[in-house]
Amino acid sequence: MNCDYKHANYKKIAYYEKILEKSPDANYLDPAQKTIQLLKSDPQKDPLLYTISLITAPILLAYTTWVLFDALRQGIRRLYFLTRDSFVVYRMALVLCKAWHIDIECRYFYCGRYILRLPLYLFDRDYVLSHLFSISNIHTTSIMVLLRAGIKYEDAVNILSQTNWPIHEPLDSSNIDNFRSDILNNPHFDHYASEAAQRAETQVRSYFLQECSDTASIPFALVDIGWYGSTKEAFCKIYHKVFNKQYIPKIYYLGSFVDDNSQFGSHSGWLFSPGKNFYRGLFISICLLECLCMADHGMTIGYKMKDELCVPVFSLVEDYAHASFQQCIYETYTRNFVELNPVLKKELSFNCDAYKLIKSLMISPSKVEAQFFCNLKFSDDITGYGLTSLAKPIFLNDYLKQSIGRRILQKLGIKRGCVKTLSLWMDGSIVLSNHFFLMNLDIKLLRYIQILIDIIKKSFLPISRRPI
Repeated sequence: MNCDYKHANYKKIAYYEKILEKSPDANYLDPAQKTIQLLKSDPQKDPLLYTISLITAPILLAYTTWVLFDALRQGIRRLYFLTRDSFVVYRMALVLCKAWHIDIECRYFYCGRYILRLPLYLFDRDYVLSHLFSISNIHTTSIMVLLRAGIKYEDAVNILSQTNWPIHEPLDSSNIDNFRSDILNNPHFDHYASEAAQRAETQVRSYFLQECSDTASIPFALVDIGWYGSTKEAFCKIYHKVFNKQYIPKIYYLGSFVDDNSQFGSHSGWLFSPGKNFYRGLFISICLLECLCMADHGMTIGYKMKDELCVPVFSLVEDYAHASFQQCIYETYTRNFVELNPVLKKELSFNCDAYKLIKSLMISPSKVEAQFFCNLKFSDDITGYGLTSLAKPIFLNDYLKQSIGRRILQKLGIKRGCVKTLSLWMDGSIVLSNHFFLMNLDIKLLRYIQILIDIIKKSFLPISRRPI
């Protein structure tokens, strides 16, 4: 930023501060301002510092209190925080439990969809294949599908050459079925996928035995950011296989797009779920939120033995340079919060205000907010492959190819083809683009139409679509 961020974004900052200031049950604003004062040194990092201090840190802290106090009521004695998106919540929980004398053991469970799905290929092949041959939010290529199966890059290239598919062939609804058929008919695919699954099964089993071997006598629950429940499903499948016990733990989510699955237990969404404020999911960019939650370590891609302990193996993290600083912001905010809020005996009633904060950032970003956060790097694929900028300006012609009219015609079966997502944070892209008014009107209409459709369908069908 070439100019003072607070001055350039003063209207939005004043709005965030006003929401924090009026909260009746805790002091959110003073910890935020103290955090900014303590860490303000590099003007280039000011957008991250202000955004986390004034928006995501208060939201995640309120979510954490809800998890902890609900777990106490349920008699849960241990919480496993899953995936790197929950690392921030885990660190907050440790501080809150110590400061407020909450008797719950908090453990960070190093995992992710990638490593938890790999072993399932050995005993639930159809389940794994349904996820392997799925289309990511922004783009999917032929090589990405094979990497999801744990196949080494050079072996994946050989399989693709044998099936006459280019390495980086884009996949969508028009060709994914043909690609799946060709790959599954190649005998080398099953060979390499089974080898990868066997390696992963050995590693994952060791880690589960180390972390969960005493859970027969300890009521536990899982904690995650959200959204579709596949991590919990994989966790339960592996837990059952390792311990030969069908234990169905409760899971807490910041937000959930899916209904409870009786086979994998109940879950609760704090900010939204199909049965509670479900419309909020349409106004939240989950990719941007994950960028602002992620741990400062890489994605867990395996486990290894070190000094008689099974420890995680991480992917490289050079492209997530903001993660270390934002982790520092969260930890500073949490320490400031408990210092200024020394006693708390129940969860914070911050849900509605939290939604106002995050909605303002997500769908109505200022230009300076959009310029900064659009440059964050992110991949929505389980392998971390296909890293790209979170958002970029959109040309009108490209936008019209996925506009509301085209989407409705395709939903009705009148127009064929697939709609490709142009941005991982569409609202940020629109702010940076020409024809802002037209695109912004279009995307708002689409959201409200989706809300209307959900209202009509929610009594009959579970919500299973991705948000914009």
